[in-house]
Amino acid sequence: MKTKKIGAILLATTLSFAGISYAMAGNHQESKNGQDCHNQSGEMKQGRHNGKMKHQRMGFSKLDLSDSQKQQMQDIMSVAKEENKDMISTHKAEMQMLMSSETFDEAKAKELINNQQVQKAEKHLKMMKAKHQMFQLLTEEQKTQYSELKSQRHNR
Repeated sequence: MKTKKIGAILLATTLSFAGISYAMAGNHQESKNGQDCHNQSGEMKQGRHNGKMKHQRMGFSKLDLSDSQKQQMQDIMSVAKEENKDMISTHKAEMQMLMSSETFDEAKAKELINNQQVQKAEKHLKMMKAKHQMFQLLTEEQKTQYSELKSQRHNR
């Protein structure tokens, strides 16, 4: 038990210092094809489709979705994304305060680690709910096709 806690603390500390090193190095990142992955304000771009086509990664792209279904799926994902943004920004601020303090507060670090695990579980739950909502938008025919595609993917 103690070993797991110590391991978790060491991992969190290592990752924190890696993040600080990354930030100090100028955090410039390029995509695979050499293009800049940051937008004009310095924030990371969200990918080729600016996060609007996430339903493709969830396995819905091979279905013949109507424009209405696509729009509803985009709306569901944008709501889920906004909720996750708030959690992430709060965690980042708490981590920054911990790292910038004069002394290392081990109790606060453990609390942050525990909170991060809870937030990760909440994020996973929200994404499952979003996927469920998106699945409910499908017609019976699309649901059958989706299930067949899923089973084909699992049999590879």
